[in-house]
Amino acid sequence: MTRGHVPFMWGENHQRCFDTPRDSVTNESELEYFGTQITPVLEVDASIKCLGAAMIQCNKLVAFASKSLTDAESGILASSATFWQ
Repeated sequence: MTRGHVPFMWGENHQRCFDTPRDSVTNESELEYFGTQITPVLEVDASIKCLGAAMIQCNKLVAFASKSLTDAESGILASSATFWQ
């Protein structure tokens, strides 16, 4: 897909598959208020290009965050991954 001889194709179905989950988690009505008496669960994930986290209480989304990494940040993550192996 990123090579010069391969055409990039993005159709209505691709856009719908992208928009549906994005709209679901960014819709304020889908987020719950943080309960001070409920223990939260923090789920995190990382790849060489991005980081993501979600805070969940009672199986409901309370907050989420994501970040695309710069080339410099990706290099630090790759170095750390090599260190921990």
